[in-house]
Amino acid sequence: MTEKSSPPQKRSLSIADTRALKVLVVDPNSYMRGIVADALRRLNVGELSSTSSTDEANDICLSFRPNIVITDWEAGRVSGLEFTRSIRRSEKNIPRDIPVILLASSVARDQLIAARQAGINEFLLKPVSVRALKSRIEEVVLRPRKFIDSRHYIGPCRRRKTDSDFGGPWRRLTDEPPIGAIEEASSDQVDKLRAIVAQLSGYALRDATDTKGIVRGLYKLLSSQSKEIDLFGDKTVSEVWRSAQRYIEGVGMTPYYDAKVILRHFEAIAVVMDIPKSNVAHRQSLVKDLNRLVTKKIHSVEADVRGVAGA
Repeated sequence: MTEKSSPPQKRSLSIADTRALKVLVVDPNSYMRGIVADALRRLNVGELSSTSSTDEANDICLSFRPNIVITDWEAGRVSGLEFTRSIRRSEKNIPRDIPVILLASSVARDQLIAARQAGINEFLLKPVSVRALKSRIEEVVLRPRKFIDSRHYIGPCRRRKTDSDFGGPWRRLTDEPPIGAIEEASSDQVDKLRAIVAQLSGYALRDATDTKGIVRGLYKLLSSQSKEIDLFGDKTVSEVWRSAQRYIEGVGMTPYYDAKVILRHFEAIAVVMDIPKSNVAHRQSLVKDLNRLVTKKIHSVEADVRGVAGA
C-alpha cells in the first residue's frame, strides 16, 4: 500500500527575505504609523520610512526607493486610492508595478471594487496585526500576481492564480472570504471589532485640550460597545476591554487622562488576535500587564487627589 504524499508546504518569509525589503508607510495618523512600523520591525524588515501624506511620499521615494508601499485609504490631500492610481500611471517617482498594500478602518463591497480598479495588491484592515501584515507581504513578495498593463486597467491581475491551497485574503478583492479561512478578514465579527477599535483609537487621539470631553466620550463608547465585544467570543479581548473601562472610570473627570494608556489597550487587542486561544499563559500575561498598569495609574491619581485635598 503506497502512502499518499502530502502537498508541499507553502514557503514563508525568511529573515533574509524581510531584511532585503524597503517599505514606505503612508498614514496621516502618527500613532497608526507607529503601529505599522513596529509590526514591520518585528518582521525584521530591512529599511523603513514613513510619512503623513502622499505629497511627502513622492519626494521620499526619490532617495529611499521602496519596494513595497503601505498606504492608508485616507492619506492626506490625495487619498490612498488616488496615490495608487498615480503610481500605476507613472506619475510618481515610484516604479509603476510596485506592490501597494492599502490600509482601511472598515471595508464595504464598493470600497473593494474601487480598490481593485485602482490597482492595489492587497487590502489590510486596522488595527494591524503582525500576522495579517506578514500574510499580505508574503503574497506580494513570494506569490506576486502578473502585472497587467492594458488600455482599461493597470495593476496586478485581479484574479489570483488558481491554487486549491490558497488561504489568503481573497481570490479576488470582491470575492467572499472562503469558509473556514484563518485570515482575520474572513470574520464579520473581527471586521466589526477592528472598526470599533479604529473608531476609539481616533477618538482617544483627539485634541488633548478637551480632556474632559475625550474621557466622557470614550467612556460612553466603551460602555455602548461592551455587549458587541462580548459577542466576539474571545475572553481575553473582553478582559482587555474591561481594563480600558476601569482606567477611564478611575481617572474620571480629572486632568490625569493619558491617551497612551488607552491606546496601549487597543494595540493589545490587535496583538491578542495573533495569539491562539490555546496559548492561555501568553494571553493572560498580557491582560495582567495591562491591569497592573491601570492599577498603578489609578493609585497615582488617587494619591495626587489626596495630596491636593490635604494641602
